[in-house]
Amino acid sequence: MSVVARIEPATGEMTDAAFFSALLSNGNSNSLRVNDLSLNLDGNLVVEAESFFSPRNPNGSRMTRVDETVTPPFDYTAVINPDLTEVLSTAAVGWVN
Repeated sequence: MSVVARIEPATGEMTDAAFFSALLSNGNSNSLRVNDLSLNLDGNLVVEAESFFSPRNPNGSRMTRVDETVTPPFDYTAVINPDLTEVLSTAAVGWVN
């Protein structure tokens, strides 16, 4: 699991946070490593990560694997609104929403 947080620069106080994980077939969470964070042109947070089992859809459910030749870790991208309260889109190599 990885955590992304927004920090108030003046005080160092955490103002918002979101966590990211992959899902095992039994529904338990599994490893996901964040590799890069950026903002897109709409000001949304783009999280580039590696998922070590099933990446998640925007609603938190497991994505569907469509390419068995792609092996873990799976390249995964999530786009999140600026206040970290909603996942707008997800994508993963070898998987579909």
